[in-house]
Amino acid sequence: MSDFFEKFKELEEKEKKELDVEKPLEERITFHERDIFQDGKIVFTVPIKNFIMDQINVLGIYCPRKPSEGIVYAGTGQCCHGHVYRLSSYGDDANLTAITAVDTNVYDILPVDEHKIIVTGIGCSGKGVRLINLLDPKMTDILTTKEFEEKFEKLGSEEGAPSFHADIENKKIYLRAHKYCSEYDLTPILEKHTNMEEMIEACKHFMRIKK
Repeated sequence: MSDFFEKFKELEEKEKKELDVEKPLEERITFHERDIFQDGKIVFTVPIKNFIMDQINVLGIYCPRKPSEGIVYAGTGQCCHGHVYRLSSYGDDANLTAITAVDTNVYDILPVDEHKIIVTGIGCSGKGVRLINLLDPKMTDILTTKEFEEKFEKLGSEEGAPSFHADIENKKIYLRAHKYCSEYDLTPILEKHTNMEEMIEACKHFMRIKK
């Protein structure tokens, strides 16, 4: 009889697991400090034990094919600069596939396509907007530190940390500084470096979780 109940319990747990992995990824993923959780278990911990760059500020979840699987981006950094960690999440696990150091703390992320993202932030090492190719260790300035300071000269603390706004309907991408209610249209610059149609389509399948 005990064997029967054990097998029944195993079957029940298997069915529950199968149901969980079919949930939208945005309902299954969360984070706290250095850790990313999927279905309640830790699937990734920021490997750097350094209090100025080991805390996660934002998660970006990109699911272009199925809502239940896709790519997770984690942006970090609290002082001088941070990193972007890219994880692939399929089924009940997530695997680290790329790490990129960024010359600013990473406070927000938007996808360009499956391999490229834009990030924004402020920090001792730099400020502005960067285009990152996760397959090629290069960054392109979309908005340099100098340009950023000219646009948002008062901005200097995490309270006013910049963020993106994707206007899907009008096919525009804006940079926002909430503390000062400022907004800057990045679209003309992005059009020189990206396929905007492709980027807007990618943004339709993207959501963020912030602390």
